[in-house]
Amino acid sequence: MDVTDDHDVALGIENAQDALGGIDVLNRVGRSVELIGGLALAFGIFQRVAAGALIAFLVAATFVGHAFWLAAAGTPVFVGQLINF
Repeated sequence: MDVTDDHDVALGIENAQDALGGIDVLNRVGRSVELIGGLALAFGIFQRVAAGALIAFLVAATFVGHAFWLAAAGTPVFVGQLINF
């Protein structure tokens, strides 16, 4: 069982793919924001827009990816998420 399985079990999600129907679309959007925003910053194109998009993505991804407040306190999942938050 890997970390995502532990995380899903701690959140009470039996089938994470069913619970998050559009995960493939959101995954592609997130990767695109990271790639295009990073390249825009590196080459100096629309720097403020790129920086804003990357900050918005980072905040959203942090709260979705490290939702330690949803795991039971004291469990290994909670401690791991809290440390990585």
